Amino acid sequence: MKILVLDTDHTRGEHICSSLEMQGHSAQLATNWQDAIGFLQKDRFPMVLLDKQVLDAKAQNISAMRRSSLGYIYTIVMCDEDFDESASDIGSNAYVVGNINLDTIEKAVNTASDFVMRSKQLSNDAEDFPSAGGVISKSAFYQLFLSAMQRAGRYNELEFVLFIAIDNYKNILVEDGEYSANHATARLAHHLAQTRRQSDILAQTGHHEYAILFLRPDDKDEPIEATRRFANTLSTIRDYTTGLSDVNVTLKLQTLPSGDIIDEHTFSVSGQN
Repeated sequence: MKILVLDTDHTRGEHICSSLEMQGHSAQLATNWQDAIGFLQKDRFPMVLLDKQVLDAKAQNISAMRRSSLGYIYTIVMCDEDFDESASDIGSNAYVVGNINLDTIEKAVNTASDFVMRSKQLSNDAEDFPSAGGVISKSAFYQLFLSAMQRAGRYNELEFVLFIAIDNYKNILVEDGEYSANHATARLAHHLAQTRRQSDILAQTGHHEYAILFLRPDDKDEPIEATRRFANTLSTIRDYTTGLSDVNVTLKLQTLPSGDIIDEHTFSVSGQN
């Protein structure tokens, strides 16, 4: 992944870039705001790692950076120990606070990389899934997803997304055929639509994946409880299978805009033996 590193400390910036490249990323160093904007206008960087002092010194913000880029960018801001993320209106996806070393940066980048790939999949308009039966299209969902990301980053609103996927879809397709694979996804969609609350926004985001947006819940526990309710309900239903293969389902609840996974469930429904 191409990552732009914006750090006024040239030596530290070079160390960070070297570390990122050792992890298989492509890193570009900028030591001032003007150079960073120039890089973003010329090339596509899905992720930017930046020193908060640059924002302070230039009175710039993340929104201005995103407006200058060729697409949505995931930002990680490096901050001092006294930084209060909960009171910040910077609008970044994630923060590295306090002891800024290569290990903490690597952890933040790894989390970000997974979420960036997920966002890229949602934004890909080459393949869409139409609205049907209480399930909205992927393209419509992506616009709501982006809005939720921006609100969560800028106003510290609580926003969450739950991804539900049939992990062994390809295996079912090979072993039991297209009918069985499509039957499993169709039944999953049906039961998700039946289980969701009216406020839950449900979409098909892949051939074997669905997503639910939990917008502005009262607290962090609400989407966790909802995720457990989905997992408990879905795992008791046995009509996913028509062939010999088991159907393996995973649910992952992620916070916006960071993409941190805060709850995860898996279950398996046995095939027709």
